[in-house]
Amino acid sequence: MATHFYWDQDLTATDFFCGAGAFGSGVEHGGAVLNLAVNHDPRSIETHRQNFPRAKHLCMRMEDVDFVQECDSLLGTGSPECRFQTPAAGEKLNGQGQLAMWTDHDDKPHVEQSRMSMWQVYRAAAAKVEKGTPYHSMIFENVTEVASKWGDYKDWKKKMQALGYECQELYLCAMFFDVCQRRDRWIGIFWRKGAKRPDLEFRPLVICAYCEREVRAVQCFKNPTKKWGKYDYTGKGQYTYNCPYCSRRVFPPYRAAAAVIDYADRGIRIRDRQDYGLPVLEDTTLQRIELGIDRFVKHQQVPPASAQGIPSLEGPLPFWVTYYSNGKPYSIFEPFCTFSTVARCGIVFPPRSGSLDIQECSFRMLNESEVRGGSGLPANYIIAADTKEELIRQCGHMVPPPMATWVTQRVIAAI
Repeated sequence: MATHFYWDQDLTATDFFCGAGAFGSGVEHGGAVLNLAVNHDPRSIETHRQNFPRAKHLCMRMEDVDFVQECDSLLGTGSPECRFQTPAAGEKLNGQGQLAMWTDHDDKPHVEQSRMSMWQVYRAAAAKVEKGTPYHSMIFENVTEVASKWGDYKDWKKKMQALGYECQELYLCAMFFDVCQRRDRWIGIFWRKGAKRPDLEFRPLVICAYCEREVRAVQCFKNPTKKWGKYDYTGKGQYTYNCPYCSRRVFPPYRAAAAVIDYADRGIRIRDRQDYGLPVLEDTTLQRIELGIDRFVKHQQVPPASAQGIPSLEGPLPFWVTYYSNGKPYSIFEPFCTFSTVARCGIVFPPRSGSLDIQECSFRMLNESEVRGGSGLPANYIIAADTKEELIRQCGHMVPPPMATWVTQRVIAAI
């Protein structure tokens, strides 16, 4: 069957598993126009509809969509569901130990359905190929574990290639895309065989302290036979950025949490929480705050040379803590951790008097403006949410738009 591309129309894109539209926002800022969006969650679709009124919206599961009948697009983009793609959701992987692999098959239907989501974008691509109107290029994102922990990953990639596509996999962290959040993602890019290969090498501009010159850093995996995983921010990641001349590690510029913190909103003093009807802080939280006082109040916080977006600040500086089992305090000159669908980050403001009394410190969770800012959303982006909890839930699913913008621009440049 003949293949047709629609050069006389807008450069259109379909947004699979569109969620609240952050990835789609990045795609549009990269030069495309969304003409179709699919997601099963009504609130997410409502958010998407308000921001992309020109697109057709299908509030349904991907497996129920007839892509032969739906409109054609030059780009297929989107975010297959990742909730059960890692052990973070509390679901055990099949097998034991570090080599455990998850598969599409699980005795819990909702888990199996989630893990089948990567096959749904393949089904959409296959439908368009069969129709004779294939996507010219496709851009998908997921958690980094999709390549190392999903037992069917290699088979999925081979079948995508068998449809007539070349592919390249990227492993990127949002902190290097002007977003103050450490969100590591796998991004898979596919383009038609015979088409121009897009330039997808991410080489951030950085000063090498050893060469004393500005260089374009090179991504270097610790194990060259396993080129997947997360940025080595804490010493446990799989890759770093290195100088192309001396091969030593360099640290690309990143956006610090300080760039989006609302310093006017200091929260409530810890000793006054019950007076405001707030629960007493857990012992583990108090321990993290005490540790933060030792690290970041008794000793002045100094921003690293690579930290960007830092405003002029005076007096005792705040710090932030995480609400995970391994939570700890962090400097405001670090990026936030990965945002989840529930509140996980709190900010501690030491008293202006300089006191080190923990009860005199003020504490609060991130507010809505900080969650939005930390998600990398445009200032005018609409989120259809009646409560802060709903806003956090939608933002927790979002991949920061600047990541999608960078990839989409590179892909479109090759079309």
